[in-house]
Order: sequence, then structure tokens, then C-alpha cells
Amino acid sequence: MVKFFMKIFFATIILIFSFQSLTKSDDVTSFELEGISIGNSLLDYFSEEEILKNKRNYGYKNKEFYAVGIDKQLEQYDSVDVHLKTSDKNYIIYSITGATFFEKNINECYKKKKSLTNELKSMFSNIELKQFKKNPMDVDKDSTKESTYFLFENGDYVKIQCYDWSEKITKEKNWIDHMRVGIAFREFRVWKRN
Repeated sequence: MVKFFMKIFFATIILIFSFQSLTKSDDVTSFELEGISIGNSLLDYFSEEEILKNKRNYGYKNKEFYAVGIDKQLEQYDSVDVHLKTSDKNYIIYSITGATFFEKNINECYKKKKSLTNELKSMFSNIELKQFKKNPMDVDKDSTKESTYFLFENGDYVKIQCYDWSEKITKEKNWIDHMRVGIAFREFRVWKRN
């Protein structure tokens, strides 16, 4: 239990410092998750063999982008996904999202999300903020996703979300309540919405 709270504490401190770098340029490329930034090549962090070996199949109908999962040697998150363009041999990162699991502790997720949201609000004055709570992916009526998006003028974004899965979904699919913190270019956001 102590290890869990220490992990949360260190992740919060690292996230705060990461968010502070955004205030200097209002540019999402200066934000890092696990030391990785969008706009960089994933080859700066992993070999081509590692990238191809860790592709994730999320069943996207439109194959313009694909996900690569990172689950080892992480300090801030339990899991990280990056999205790359299928046709890009330079492996430029268009989106990165870190997930922290809150098994049977969704209130801790909401508390951390609120803290991070307030930290970002204090850093930006001219940014569009969108908040909503809805059923994620229409999985079942008892699951919810609470989201906060910081939308930059150019359409890029930073998001903070808490996923609260119902008991039914947790048992059937083995999905765990979690928080996602992500950044993405506008191009990826438009693709994902379509």
C-alpha cells in the first residue's frame, strides 16, 4: 500500500514539473510523458524492432494511425500508448497517453484529476477548456468517463480522464478503473473522432 501511494506521489510531482514546461511556450511538444514528447521520433527511444514488436491492435477501422504499447521500465505510469502514422518510416509520435490504474479506488483518481486540472488551469489563460462526463464507448450504462480537455488554438490538446468501469465490466473484461493523461496533435484528434 505504501508503494502505491509513493508511486502516486512521485507521478504527481513529475507531472507538475512536466506541465510547468508548457507555460513557457503554450506548445504541446514541450510536454513529456515518461520522457517522451509528441513530434519526436519513437526511434529516439526504442529500436525499430521494439516498436514493431509492441504494436497494439485496437481494431481501428481507419488504419492511418496505429498504437505502440510501452509497459516496461515506466516510472510515472502503469502503461503508455503512443500513436504513429502507418505510412511514416520516421516513426513520428502524434499522440502519447499514460495510464495509471486505480483498482477499487476511483475516488483517488478523481482527486488526482482535479489536482492536475487545477494546476493546468493556473498555467494557461488563453486556452479552451472542455469538461464532460459520459458513458465511455457505450460499453454499459453504469460505466463512466470524466474528461477534461485543454484545447490549444491550433487544435492540439492535453487531456486528463478518469474511467470508472462498472462491476459487470470489471468482471467480464477484467478492465480496471484508471486515469489517462495524454497529449496529441490536432491531426490525430480529428482522425480519432472520425
